[in-house]
Amino acid sequence: MLSAQEKRFLRYWEEQRTGGFTSYFLLYLIIGTIILTLFASMVLHFFLNMRFAWPLFLTVLGCSVAVSSFTSYFVWRSGERKFKGLIRREINQSDKSKTF
Repeated sequence: MLSAQEKRFLRYWEEQRTGGFTSYFLLYLIIGTIILTLFASMVLHFFLNMRFAWPLFLTVLGCSVAVSSFTSYFVWRSGERKFKGLIRREINQSDKSKTF
């Protein structure tokens, strides 16, 4: 039997899967890039007193894209693995309950 948290995850991930990997990846790539770029720019400006310059901004933007793409890919892969594992466990438990 699945816990309430596992059932909630299954419903959530089923919604994520409807759009497919590409739409998930692009959405979180864009959102992650914006958030990371803003955060890194603020840290560089306020804490390290670095002045705004295009080469610095483009470097921060490139790093943000790279980090966001890796994160989006690995979160998708992890969610798929967890989803398939829960489905497999639920099928195995229902098969065991039918044999007894």
